[in-house]
Amino acid sequence: HMVLSRRPDDAATDPALLAAIARAQRQGLAFRVDLAPLAEDAALALARGITMRSGVDVASIVAEAAGVPYLVAELAHFATGRGDQHGEPQVGTTAGSLMNERLRGLAPEDRVLVELAALCGAAQSPTILLEAAHSRDRSRLRDLCVLRLLRWAGAGDGEALQIYHDRLREFVVGALSPEAAIRHHQALVVAMEATSTSDAEQMTAHALAAGDRPRTRRHAITAARRAEAALAFDLAARLYRTAIEHNEVDAPRAELHALCAEALANAGQSTGAAPEFERAAAAIAAESPAELDRRGFLRRRAGEQYLKAGHFEDGLRLMEAFLADADV
Repeated sequence: HMVLSRRPDDAATDPALLAAIARAQRQGLAFRVDLAPLAEDAALALARGITMRSGVDVASIVAEAAGVPYLVAELAHFATGRGDQHGEPQVGTTAGSLMNERLRGLAPEDRVLVELAALCGAAQSPTILLEAAHSRDRSRLRDLCVLRLLRWAGAGDGEALQIYHDRLREFVVGALSPEAAIRHHQALVVAMEATSTSDAEQMTAHALAAGDRPRTRRHAITAARRAEAALAFDLAARLYRTAIEHNEVDAPRAELHALCAEALANAGQSTGAAPEFERAAAAIAAESPAELDRRGFLRRRAGEQYLKAGHFEDGLRLMEAFLADADV
């Protein structure tokens, strides 16, 4: 069994994933459960259970949290702690100012670890996080878990760390300057390379965010080949396109266009595959004029895909060019 979760306002969810879920629902293989915000009485009970202080304004906590259990708990802990320290039991803060105060209280090294985990989004190896933060002190990770900023996922050899909650991740990423975000993404991809991680797709994402064109191209090609091996042709095509977009201006690109075209064809996207085959044929003509057979093959593949997609004029044009090249 598998449980997938997403927020209803998450526009970044992969359309292909949503389509797969919808298809599984139609086949009776998946069921959707809509989770409403935490009810007010339950939120009040949660806040009172944490504060255990009659002087804390739990109603304000519940109103600010807007039904998110994580925020109810964090605001309640914050109100109680501030009251213990300053004799101010009333909570007069927003969720944003709470997060800001918690991060501001961290040592610089600890804040970097939290920022790196937030940029990863998914669970990440503690070795990679420490390497990217230029730290060797694993006790820092334990302390950040105690502070409910990070949490462990997995066990044994598969142990990993991730940001404690998605709301926290959003705030941390949003508070980063563009320069800091680029610096962290670069540190993550370098750390992943140093630890010989096999997640080429994740390395592609970090290299892309860091603006590192050579690394983006290299890791995108590796990730695309692995996606093809797993028959994930849509993903492979997207990754090949990423590699093409980040190719050096004067570097050969015929092979990348051809690989992208084949992935699109295998995914059943003839409309996209046909012009990609044409681009591959044009590139091979410019890069290796003597490879007439290869150029002819690519033209034929482009013509086939145009015909399959119902673009008969373009299909016949290319098939005629192919036959002319073959002296038929």
